[in-house]
Amino acid sequence: MRKKKKVTDSEEIILKLLWKVKEPLSIAQITNCLQEQGVHWAYNTVATFLRNMYKKETVKLTKKGVFYYYEAAVTKEEVTNGAITFVNKYFQGSLKNFLLNFSSERGLTEQEIKDLKEWVEQLNDND
Repeated sequence: MRKKKKVTDSEEIILKLLWKVKEPLSIAQITNCLQEQGVHWAYNTVATFLRNMYKKETVKLTKKGVFYYYEAAVTKEEVTNGAITFVNKYFQGSLKNFLLNFSSERGLTEQEIKDLKEWVEQLNDND
C-alpha cells in the first residue's frame, strides 16, 4: 500500500475536479472550471497550487506545445486532508472518542451502525 499523500483543502478541490473530468487540463481550463463551480481563484493562485501539488507528486503534467496540462497522479484513496491530525488534535488521537462525540451530536443511522460493525469485523478478520 502506498503512503497517503497529505493535501490541503484547496488542493483537494483541484483534485476533485481532475478526478471528475478524467483528462489533462491546462491551468486556464482548471481556473475556468473552478469558476463555474463558484470557486473564484486567480490564474496565478491556481498555478501556485498546481506547482505545489506537482512537488508533492499529487498531480502530473505533460507539455503540449507551449501549454502544460495537469492530471491527478493519485486516487481518492491515496490522499488525506488531515483526518488523523484532526482526531489527534481534538480527540487525543482516540477514534473511540471521536465516534462517541460524533454520534452524540448527530446520531447514527441504523445503516451507519451496521457499516461500522462490518468494518470492525473486517478489521478482526485481517488480524
